[in-house]
Amino acid sequence: MKANAHKIGAVFYAIWGVLHVVSGWMMLNTLASEGGTAALGTLGNGVPAEQLTQNVQSVAMSALGLLFWDLVWFGVLVTILAVTLNWKNSVAAFWITLGIVLATDTAYMYAIVLPGYIAFPRGFMAPPIAVLAIVFSMIGYLNRRSLAGSSHTA
Repeated sequence: MKANAHKIGAVFYAIWGVLHVVSGWMMLNTLASEGGTAALGTLGNGVPAEQLTQNVQSVAMSALGLLFWDLVWFGVLVTILAVTLNWKNSVAAFWITLGIVLATDTAYMYAIVLPGYIAFPRGFMAPPIAVLAIVFSMIGYLNRRSLAGSSHTA
């Protein structure tokens, strides 16, 4: 399993990426077709509807659009890296995907999940996938380093 851990990690990164592309795209569509209140309702489904802001200002809609757009492209980038370079156990891809996933999911956890703005289980789909991707990619990365070290001593 150690020899293929990077590939298992790449699969989980790809799943994480696709999940984020789909989620971001769905939220962008909701924002465009139903407006900011509906988009906030989707994002803030852990809050009673009567407590959500009913008059979303243009700046708030733009910020939501940017958030969802970024989410799509983070997902696209991680998916592309996973199926191309992480699959080959690339050191650069390991660090890039690690950084993107940690940054994205850490911000998500602190800004959305921990305050209770999104309901369980919906809010907990991506973080476990991210943890699996990181763990298996780390095993692959460390295995690659140990193999490289042993080839220099032989």
